Order: sequence, then C-alpha cells, then structure tokens
Amino acid sequence: SKYEARWRNLNKNIYNITILSEKLDEDIDNNFDFTFTKTLDCSKLDNIPTKALVYDGYFVHFGKRFIRSDSNGCLIECSFGSFDRPERKFIEIDKSGMRYLPFAPVANKTAHKADQKIREILNV
Repeated sequence: SKYEARWRNLNKNIYNITILSEKLDEDIDNNFDFTFTKTLDCSKLDNIPTKALVYDGYFVHFGKRFIRSDSNGCLIECSFGSFDRPERKFIEIDKSGMRYLPFAPVANKTAHKADQKIREILNV
C-alpha cells in the first residue's frame, strides 16, 4: 500500500502478525425444519396473544391478522427471534396447510426456539 511504501522510505520496520487458534469450534447444526405439519382453523386466531412474549434470549409477537375475502384462509403477522436480529414473517393458513411467507426463517438456534414457541401457542 502507499502507507507501506512511505514506511519503507523512512527505513521503518514492517511487521506481520499471524494469529492461530489452538481450539477448534464445534460444528454447528443448523438443519432446522420450519415447515408446519399441522394446520389451524382461522377462526381460532382470536385466542392468540397480542402482547409481545419475551423469553430467555428471544421473543415472539403476533401482529395483525388478515382473513381472505373468499374465507379460504388467513395471514398472521409475526415478529420473532433474537432481540438484535429479529425476523418479521407472515404465517399463511389455508386448506393446503401453513407456511411462513415470504420464505422460511434464517436457520439458527434462536429462530428455532421462537418457532417452537409459535407452534406451542398456535397448538400446531
């Protein structure tokens, strides 16, 4: 770099530092499945909490609910995950099942714990 060239012109020493870890991290298993195997009746959405639910290291918050005009399904707005990197998804419910929209959450332990809590609350 130009700074290295200046330092060399001033006859200064240039040092390189290499740092190696003596410990290897354990492999992280992020093979979480965020697909719903059960479904929910949209008429039971009135029973889910509207306040944010805070747990150890994560939260779950159900927002607005949208019923399709043809009564063949609904959407639930849902924010969840860690406090520093929350996710905002919609859960679509129709006759074919349930799914996260627009795509599944990021596969990490916190999102998985929040997903498990969502399933527990929705009883699916």
